[in-house]
Amino acid sequence: MPTLVIVRDHPKDIAHRYAIMSLDGKQVAKMKYKERVEVPIATGRHTLQGKNELGKASTIEFEAKDGETITVHIGGIPIGCISWFAGIVPPTPTIVMRVNQGWGEVNGVNWKE
Repeated sequence: MPTLVIVRDHPKDIAHRYAIMSLDGKQVAKMKYKERVEVPIATGRHTLQGKNELGKASTIEFEAKDGETITVHIGGIPIGCISWFAGIVPPTPTIVMRVNQGWGEVNGVNWKE
């Protein structure tokens, strides 16, 4: 049986609000910053959705093979939130996700800095 591991460890996570994670339409975790959860899953294709309590959902799909561990790193990142930088409203982060990779360069952005 495969295992899904979800780790909220993005270095730019603002550690604000919960990350609500749903697998194939069913909630499997409500995570704070630096939390890690393990979920036994069936083999086959799955859809993982992550959202915070106010923001938009992000979705990824992956294939799980028997005995495999799928590790998904997530983070709550304020993307395009100019009002937060201006101090007008608190940030509403978008949940970003990576499957079986740590944080490095993603789409030309170095997330480790």
